[in-house]
Amino acid sequence: MQKLVLFIVFGSFSYLLDAQTSIVQYYDSYVAIEKDSNAYRISHKENGKRFENLNFARIIVHYFQILDNENNMFYLDQDLNVLDDITETIDGCGIYSRYRRSVEPTRKKFVIKELEEFHTAHPEVTTTTSTLEEIPKSMADKVYFINGEDNLYIEDSFCSAVNGVSPKMLILEKKGKYFTLENPNTTYDSISFVNYCRPLKTKINDLYGLLGHTCVQPKYKHISDFDFFLAKAELPNNETVYIDIDGNEYHSNPSKK
Repeated sequence: MQKLVLFIVFGSFSYLLDAQTSIVQYYDSYVAIEKDSNAYRISHKENGKRFENLNFARIIVHYFQILDNENNMFYLDQDLNVLDDITETIDGCGIYSRYRRSVEPTRKKFVIKELEEFHTAHPEVTTTTSTLEEIPKSMADKVYFINGEDNLYIEDSFCSAVNGVSPKMLILEKKGKYFTLENPNTTYDSISFVNYCRPLKTKINDLYGLLGHTCVQPKYKHISDFDFFLAKAELPNNETVYIDIDGNEYHSNPSKK
């Protein structure tokens, strides 16, 4: 069986990738996340704790987000103690870039500009300005960033792989319909920009979908806000499922072995 190996040493923060087993080291203790074609399992090398037949398991910096085979969502700490909820942040270093992206309309087009501020550990800031896109006004009535505004401030600590949506994505509105610059042929009745650090919720008629790295066409009666990587959703047949930021769907399966 092909496996994925992810080896993380906190402090030196190193990675070793293979294909389906993740090994994570927290100081002296080891946690292994393994995945085959059917399920995830997570185990602790030193204290012997083990969770099997999981629908989902993923690392959140110092914790793990878990979905068991009955679709119960919970978290584990580095010793695999069960937690109902967590508060996790990713601290940045003293050197970073901050971006201000803006939509600047002219008579014939929308010009998308970016101002980059490069901050060092010292009180020094250098700036550069560039033009990212030029969109003809014949294509759109309005242009939005992922926050639903014509201005977006963001730091390079925004990780689109973790958030599931790229800050570079542009949303266009034309005659009351919404679409992306990359895919103008797929239109939506509305897009929710409320939680723009996760995939955006789209709507066609009375059904909802997701717009991010993976586009999930509207097929759900309801989608909750994301908790880290997962959101609860309801299908038209009233079944409750979970979906992740990559658009994968997870069903309750108590018989999973």
